[in-house]
Order: sequence, then structure tokens, then C-alpha cells
Amino acid sequence: MVDSLILRSVIHDLEDLIIQEDNRIADVKDQIKVLQQGLAFLQSSVKDVGRPSGIEELKELLKRSGNMAHQTEYLILSFLSGDAPLWYLINRLTDINKKIEVAGTELQEITKKHKLGGLKAAKHFNTQDKGNIEIADVVVDFEDGRETYVLDYLVGRGQSLRVISITGMPGLGKTCLAKKLFNHPLVNTRFDKQSWCVVSQKYESQSILADILAQINGEFGKDSTSKMDSESLVVLIHKTLWGRRYLIVMDDVWDSNLWDDLMRCFPDDGNGSRILFTTRDIHVGPSNCDNYALPSLSNEECWELLEKKVFGNNICPAQLIGIGKEIASNCWGLPLAVVVIAGILSTMDKEIHIWKEVRGNLASHVFDGTGGDNSVM
Repeated sequence: MVDSLILRSVIHDLEDLIIQEDNRIADVKDQIKVLQQGLAFLQSSVKDVGRPSGIEELKELLKRSGNMAHQTEYLILSFLSGDAPLWYLINRLTDINKKIEVAGTELQEITKKHKLGGLKAAKHFNTQDKGNIEIADVVVDFEDGRETYVLDYLVGRGQSLRVISITGMPGLGKTCLAKKLFNHPLVNTRFDKQSWCVVSQKYESQSILADILAQINGEFGKDSTSKMDSESLVVLIHKTLWGRRYLIVMDDVWDSNLWDDLMRCFPDDGNGSRILFTTRDIHVGPSNCDNYALPSLSNEECWELLEKKVFGNNICPAQLIGIGKEIASNCWGLPLAVVVIAGILSTMDKEIHIWKEVRGNLASHVFDGTGGDNSVM
């Protein structure tokens, strides 16, 4: 009972931390989200199977879950109080997330062994685990020209400063494509300075500026830049970038005012510098912005991706092809949605009645139920 209370308390505290706009956790916010989701999965799944008193494995798993929650809370509080450095927080969060993943696998085995409703537990596990999907899993195949098209704008198309936007609905892979381009060898060798910052729906110009300066100028750390006022940051960014070819990526831009707030920072020295946005809104950038609208997958492409993620190099059984294609066609052409559902299907028995159940509950696995806007995208 105590372990369950600890879990519930820590999950609630992590939810509050995620909601807060605290720049100190900006670099690990995604890891904290995954961790919170993993603990929530363990709590809800153990509750679903009723915590039978006669099953010692379940008691032990609940106890370990409580310990992991306690470690998590202590670790984050130590970091926020200045007692633990960022690198240590990142390493420890990674370790704890791996332990939660192992615990989730164990819980599925326990529920199957004791016939405690393992299917339901498996659903909870994979639904929560969708926040831990690696970028490489979501990047489907940009060899169809998507990567080449945007890359041409980054490393070619003249020497004037250009602003490029990758647009599309949530889950299409805008951030994944931008990440792939940001780390591309041609990009890394061409630009003298590179910066990646996440903007999101609610942003503070000062925070964005501080993030950019800390990345492009080694003389300033995030701690020092966060204490500067916006005007000082603008001057220092402009001075640092002057005469250098740079690439600034701003991910998940919502507000068209962002460019007006930041444009003074970026000198146009005629040396091929670039600004890259990812956004849902085609109107976010300046009027002369080069926009690339990322297309959705076709139903056939969704099915090919789903089959690959579930079966690897093996062939889908004939009896599952029809229902599998129905599931794929209901993923809205979104690569991330396909990967999430594939993660769920890959842990389940390859039975047609189970796949039909997934099809019937597809929205609860992927969407938040508010007009089709994807909760994980």
C-alpha cells in the first residue's frame, strides 16, 4: 500500500513539473515525460490486475516500482537544488527509464503466467511507451526526395540568408526530418555555427535567445545566458554570428511573432546562412520563407511500415493482412501513429480477434479524443 502511495505521489509531482515552464529541465523534459508515463503505466497496470495477495512476483514488482519512484524524486530534487549536475541527471534518468521498461516486460509476463488480463496490461505498457520512441524509428524513408529537397535549400540556392520551414500536421515527422538534416555530414561541414532549440506553443523570447547563445558561443553557459536580458542576448548573438555561416533550427514554432522577436539576431552576410523552422502553420515564417509541406503517407505506405515494424523481415500471416491494412489506413497517414500501433501489436499474440480489438480501440491508443489532435505528436 505504501509503495502504491509513493508511486501516486511521484507521478503527480512529475506531472506538475512537466507542466511548469522551468528552463532548468528543458534538456531533460522529454526523458521526464517518458519516466512519468512509465511509472503511470506500472501503477495503472498493477491496479488493473488487482494486486492479488498470493502473487509474490507482483508484490516485488510493486515494491521495486516504489523504489524507482523514490529514486526519481530524490534525483530531480537534487538537480533542482544544485546538488547534482545535468550530465548526472541525464545518465540516471536513462538508467531508471530502462529499469521501468524491464519492469513493464516483467509485468506482462506475470499477467500471462497467472492469466491476470495480460492483454490489458500490454496495451497500457505500449501506449505509455510511445513517448520513448527513438527518432530512427519514426523516420520512415526519406529517400523519396524529402531529405534531398530540403537539403538543397540548406546547402545550395544562393548565398543570401534564407528562412526555410517544414510544415505539416502533428506526427508526420517534421522534427525527425529536421534532426536528420541537422546532423547530416554536408550540413555539419558547411556551417560554422549550428543551434537547435525547441520553441513550442508557449515560449519566452529571452529563453530562446539564451538557448541559442549558449550553443553558438562556448564562452557562455546556459546558466549565465539565462540571467541576461533580451537586448544583451540579441547583441551577443549577432556579434557571434557576424561573418560566420550559421544554421539555426527552431523546432515546433506556433506563433508568427517569433520571427519578429528574433530576426534582429541574424545577420545576412551573403555567405549562405540558414534558418530552419518546423511548424504546423504555413504562415509562421516571414513572407519570403521557403516552405516545404511534408506529405502524409499513403494507406499502402502505412501498411508497409506497420508490417515492417511488427514482423521485421518475416511475412505477415495471410489471415492478418486484411485487418492489418484496416488498422494502417486508420493511422491518418502519420508515421508516428503507425509506429505506436506497431509497438502495441508486436507484443501481442498474432491472432485476428486481438488485432480486431486493437482496431476498435485505435483512437484510445493514439489520439487524445479531442478532435483528432494527436496526443503524442
